[in-house]
Amino acid sequence: QSVLSAIKTWYIEKHHLDNQLLDIEYELNKYHQQEKEIREATLRLLSDPLFEGFPKDAGYEEYGRRLSAAAGKIKEKQVELAEQESHLRVKEQLKAYAEALEEGKPCPVCGSLHHPDRLKSEAYDETLRLLAAQKQSLEQQLNQIAALEKELNLLENRQMQILSNIEEQHNKKKGQQEKIASHLRQFVWKENHDETMVNEAFQMAKQIQEALKKLEGDLQKADKELEKLELNRELFREELEKIKTSLTVHQTELKTIGQQLQRIQPDQYCQTPVQLIEEEKNRLLKEYVRIEKEYTESSNLLMERKKRKDTLTGSLTSNRKELEQELTAIDQLKKEVDIQLAKSSFQSMEEVIDILSDPIDTEAEKQRLTRFKEQLLHNSSTLQQLRIEVGNRVYDAVAHQALLGEIATLREQITRKIQEQGKTAEQLKKLQKDLESQILLRKALEDLEVRAENIRTLKSLFKASGFVDYISSVYLQHLCNAANDRFFQLTRQKLSLEITPDNTFQVRDFMNGGKIRSVKTLSGGQTFQASLSLALALADNIQKVTQSNQNFFFLDEGFGSLDKESLDIVFDTLKSLRKENRIVGVISHVEEMQQEIEVHLRIENHEERGSIIHRSWEE
Repeated sequence: QSVLSAIKTWYIEKHHLDNQLLDIEYELNKYHQQEKEIREATLRLLSDPLFEGFPKDAGYEEYGRRLSAAAGKIKEKQVELAEQESHLRVKEQLKAYAEALEEGKPCPVCGSLHHPDRLKSEAYDETLRLLAAQKQSLEQQLNQIAALEKELNLLENRQMQILSNIEEQHNKKKGQQEKIASHLRQFVWKENHDETMVNEAFQMAKQIQEALKKLEGDLQKADKELEKLELNRELFREELEKIKTSLTVHQTELKTIGQQLQRIQPDQYCQTPVQLIEEEKNRLLKEYVRIEKEYTESSNLLMERKKRKDTLTGSLTSNRKELEQELTAIDQLKKEVDIQLAKSSFQSMEEVIDILSDPIDTEAEKQRLTRFKEQLLHNSSTLQQLRIEVGNRVYDAVAHQALLGEIATLREQITRKIQEQGKTAEQLKKLQKDLESQILLRKALEDLEVRAENIRTLKSLFKASGFVDYISSVYLQHLCNAANDRFFQLTRQKLSLEITPDNTFQVRDFMNGGKIRSVKTLSGGQTFQASLSLALALADNIQKVTQSNQNFFFLDEGFGSLDKESLDIVFDTLKSLRKENRIVGVISHVEEMQQEIEVHLRIENHEERGSIIHRSWEE
């Protein structure tokens, strides 16, 4: 059985390995088909007019280089067109200024009152329209080149991935074939090389095993039945012992009851019929129940009467004690009445009884008494409070009169203060009105001063190069403000840039009380952060003006003179630009830059082959 199982397992493993080999070949054919489709897609892409003259068998890198060169030429053409357009727009603007000049009125540019030789030029609308059409055409070509570059990159990446997958599947196929060969060498059963015979023998062995399993199940079932019968036999034996014990107990009770019978002799009823014995038994049981009931009722009645007797006895004793107490109280009251009568002006008890027999409004008297007690309590409390307040003091009439005089003097002073307060209030109202007038006048003065300043600014703008200087100052200030948004964060809220009146940069140090210092005092890393912030601000402004969607620029060298700490600051600054979705290219010979920047191109100067480009993602 174990040999057959081992052979069966070997054949199952062989089928599994064969199926895996078929799957690998299927994947390999699928990748070859994908590679063919990519080659066809590349040929279709190269049929574009932009690729006219390109060699069809060149690599993707050559295609990309040639597209970049074509895009560079188009951008150069765009710059030339932009310069022509700017030149034409300046001429057109000068033409508008020249047409607006009037003899005797100052020129807004030079301030001259005489205009003998005005600029004359033709209209440039048609030329500007042609330039705009050329610019639009160049922009479309750039977009088309960008789309082609993107599609070529996608095809290149897909081809590289598929070639990698094909190589991987070839390696898998080779490994799978080696596994199959190794598995074939593991077949050591020379007599059982036919799989059909092995399956038949395995099925026969399986049937024999199932028959043995069935017989073993029947044997287990018979053992369980035997155990059940053994358990029932023990249970029956226990029940038989219980029955025997119960029979002995009942016999003993019968004997005991027979010995307890005194009036009835069992021998007398030996010849009596059972029916008569049953009737006499029922009659005696009824008589027993009746007697028991009468006994219970009589016992309960006796208990109730005993309880009632005890209750009445207790009440009688309590009443006797109360009577004795009342009699003693009456005697005591009589003695007290006699004593009070002797002390009073009344002659006899009858006189008192006559007076008491007169009708009295008890409710009114009670209310009067209650009011009297309340008044008495209130007066007592007030007297006690006054005594506490007075203490050991003694009334002094002279001091009292002096105090009254001081009170009168203070009242006169209060009257004078109130009069002075009224006068002060009037003065305050007048001052408030004057203050409101002053505020209005100051506001008018400020408006006039602002207007005067604007007039002075306008006056200075139209002298010499004042207008150009003003526009340059405003533009430089906006540039500085935009750069400060990033520079203030990069320096962790320690430094910010400012513009001096002569349009130079200075630094405000917030870690040193906000003092001003020169930009020359910045460290190498801080100088890099300031320069980078200004460059990014300028790039943002240019991007906004040109309405370009590109956000990429290069930093060429400038790192070799920095120390380790400054380089760390530079690295942190460049990494922070990733959060702003900016693409920054760095050109440097500093070795540390390769360790910090994961994606890079390393240029090797080979003596025979020249410059060789190494990609970081392929190393």
